[in-house]
Amino acid sequence: MRHDLSDLADTKQNDIQVAHPLMLTPGILALLSGDGPVRIPVARPSLPRTDLLVPYLRQIDETQIYANHGPLVDQFEARMAARLGLQRSEVISCNSGTMALVGLIRATRSLWNHPGRLCLLPAYTFVATAGAVMSCGYECHLVDIDPVSWAMEPAALRSHPRLSEVGLVVPVAPYGRMIDLQGWQDFQSETGIPVVVDAAACLDQLMRDSSCVPEAVPLALSLHATKSFGSGEGGLVLSCNSTLVKETYKVLNNGFFGSRDAQTVGLNGKMSEYTAVVALAELDGFADKLARWAKVAEAYAAAPPAAGVRLWTAPDVSACYALAEVGSAGHAADLRARLTDRGIDVRNWYGAGLPAHPAYAHLWKDTLTVSNDIASRVIGLPCFTDLTDTDISRITAELR
Repeated sequence: MRHDLSDLADTKQNDIQVAHPLMLTPGILALLSGDGPVRIPVARPSLPRTDLLVPYLRQIDETQIYANHGPLVDQFEARMAARLGLQRSEVISCNSGTMALVGLIRATRSLWNHPGRLCLLPAYTFVATAGAVMSCGYECHLVDIDPVSWAMEPAALRSHPRLSEVGLVVPVAPYGRMIDLQGWQDFQSETGIPVVVDAAACLDQLMRDSSCVPEAVPLALSLHATKSFGSGEGGLVLSCNSTLVKETYKVLNNGFFGSRDAQTVGLNGKMSEYTAVVALAELDGFADKLARWAKVAEAYAAAPPAAGVRLWTAPDVSACYALAEVGSAGHAADLRARLTDRGIDVRNWYGAGLPAHPAYAHLWKDTLTVSNDIASRVIGLPCFTDLTDTDISRITAELR
């Protein structure tokens, strides 16, 4: 749902962050002294309660299997495949969303054997995207995004001046927004360059419409606690290419498949049985959790509009996000400062883009006009399943 609403700042769950961390405004001093309103965090993950985990934990006690693709991991993967309308051989789990991306990239490189060692990826993404690509031995070239989709577009890359050097493209689905997956399949088919999609926040979107899973392009997803579907930490690999899934399995299983002989250079990226416990309990109750996410999105959408502010909520983005897009960087900075001063935490989830991070400032890049603009104007508002209507009214009142 897109509506006219507003913008945000930056914080973690148990600390107060302001636009200028050393500047203690009157509002922050009031919060620290206990005189102000209760602080609203930007995120407060909600995973299955202990009593819902116990039946699965008892299964671990019985089997005494704790890792290495145990029965609970297998059950989770099978149930998730069925939930998404995929074959069992088209889904595997791992220990993080970043490892899902690493496993897919390494498996893709092994199967395609493409000579290029340059990867094109968007400048506007979370740092884990670039970290995963570089850990697989690729050099990165950052590409600007589209002002409407906030994503790297396949049509724009067909004429990229370095295309002949490219051995991998990693599009990102920003904030769980669905990207042009058919367009990326066509790009892969026409150029012969493999594509791996960082779809970290897309699982709730895919569970609503499993037809979104593409036939020829694989997806890496995150099950981090902050995502709409969480297991604390974890990841998923989805691909209709069972050969690619099998190769990814090897990569994430120290190179092993069916024997103790390593068939490829691998890593230990497996999901543990304990993580599978949380994932299974989350799956058991996910219909109810989706309803709670929807209630939050609806409350944001029902708020009176704020001039010059567009609010993005589910289903246009993943349910774990409420984003305020404003017209200028100055407006965004003012809103961040005001919201934080009033005890409302905000966050720029992707920061100022990859080049703003010291670790990635050296990367090759195109002119990043749109990326820099969007990064300066889009802010993450508080969004979690037990956010109350009163909280949302307080947040949106400050936007106005």
